[in-house]
Amino acid sequence: MPGDADPRSAGKDNMLSHRTIYVITGLCLVAMAAGAFIYSRRIAPQPLPTPTVAEAEVSTTARFTLLGGTVKVKAKNSLDWRDATPETVLAKDDLVRTGRDSAAELTFVDGTVVHVRPDSLITIEESSENPRTNEHKFVWKVSSGEVNYGSGAGTGPGSLTEVSTDTMRLRHSGPSAGAVRVAQSGESDVRLFRGTGEVETTGGQKVKVAANQGVRVSATGQAGTTVTLPGAPALVAPVHDANLVYVNPSVATTTLSWKQAPGAQKYRVVVDVTPGFYRPMVDRLNEGTAVHLQGLDVGQYCWKVAAVDSADAEGRFSDFARFSVARPPTPVAGAAPPLAVTAFDIRTNILRIKGQTDPGASVFVNGEALTVHPDGTFNEFVTLEKLGPQEVKLRVVGTNGGVREETRSVVVAF
Repeated sequence: MPGDADPRSAGKDNMLSHRTIYVITGLCLVAMAAGAFIYSRRIAPQPLPTPTVAEAEVSTTARFTLLGGTVKVKAKNSLDWRDATPETVLAKDDLVRTGRDSAAELTFVDGTVVHVRPDSLITIEESSENPRTNEHKFVWKVSSGEVNYGSGAGTGPGSLTEVSTDTMRLRHSGPSAGAVRVAQSGESDVRLFRGTGEVETTGGQKVKVAANQGVRVSATGQAGTTVTLPGAPALVAPVHDANLVYVNPSVATTTLSWKQAPGAQKYRVVVDVTPGFYRPMVDRLNEGTAVHLQGLDVGQYCWKVAAVDSADAEGRFSDFARFSVARPPTPVAGAAPPLAVTAFDIRTNILRIKGQTDPGASVFVNGEALTVHPDGTFNEFVTLEKLGPQEVKLRVVGTNGGVREETRSVVVAF
């Protein structure tokens, strides 16, 4: 009928309406999920990035483990030099200065030790570690004087130790020990006793240095020829902790001797009262393998020797040895010996004295010794020169140093 709706058309309209609803609903769900994701990203904590090696490095400090004489410290950004103490903490860019007859020993966190010799000035340029990798970086500059150093045993594989001067930089990448000296002329003397290193000069040279080798860098930054250092001498006498006893030390002679070192032409002998050797009483070059010291005072001494070759290259020092100078012990007096006087008679000015004491003891009358028989008996006559009443002093000295004294009154009449 014309007025009736087509049922097929009505079904199509219903299908269209449901499909539209499904599409719209789906789009809404997608939009809501996207919004929730964006919102969660904005407020949720994000994981921290893994720190790089540089970010993990932390600054470390060094402390004085030996101080002798006048040692001064100037902290970074400070104009004042202050006295160093065992409580002084040293950090990056701090300066350390030792006076004449003075020395200092610095110890870093990993056990690296730096001995600063007299009349020296150094700067701590770097002191840091990476706790995750156990890598350490220790760099110090020697402006004048001399340092001896030894790296610690706890460094990681990427650790770095550097010693620099105005004209060169010595880099180590492992355990090492050596010495760097800056002369007044500006020349740098590098000596390596353990490990390996590379010297880079301001003149652009790079020189490899192995254990027991040395090289000198001129004041203009030019490296010389690498040389082999003479070995350390073996000390012979006095042996470590020897006690030398002299009746009169002021006139006694103490001989220090050592074995010949390969390549040595002469030897540097240093003697001090402390193992720090910051104020040596003897510091001399000797051509032989012995040195004779006269008139050492009673006390304790330390000594060490380094070999020097024909080119004046000095090798490492021997381990130090300690000895003492003393006088013989003073005998301690024992118990007083006995004295039994059985006759004490005087006729005119002749005094007869008879008695007994310990065998071996000595008997004196007014300072005059009597004859004492092996069994300790005595029977003597003593002449008294003074007239009238007087006192006679008897004195007995035993073999153990013990003393007994008595005084008796007599009257002398001719």
